[in-house]
Amino acid sequence: MHLQHELMISRFHAMLELACWRSNGRVELHQFKQGSELWNKVDVPVMRFNGQRWFESDKTETLPHRPDAFSLYASRRRRATKI
Repeated sequence: MHLQHELMISRFHAMLELACWRSNGRVELHQFKQGSELWNKVDVPVMRFNGQRWFESDKTETLPHRPDAFSLYASRRRRATKI
C-alpha cells in the first residue's frame, strides 16, 4: 500500500513536469518536494467528547504533520500590447 501511494505521488510529479513543459514557459515548476523532509509536528489541544459535543481541553498533544508533497510554481502572464 505504501509503495503504491509513493508511486502515485511520483506520477503526479511527472505529470506536473510534463504540463509545465507543454506550457512553453508560461508555467514553471520551481520546486517539488516529497517524503520525510516535509514531516513536522504540531501541538494541538486534546479534544474531549461529552456525548453531544466536542470540547478542547487545557492539555495539549503532539501530532504528526506529514504532507505528501509540496510544489511551487511560477506563472508568466503575457503582457498586453497596444495596437
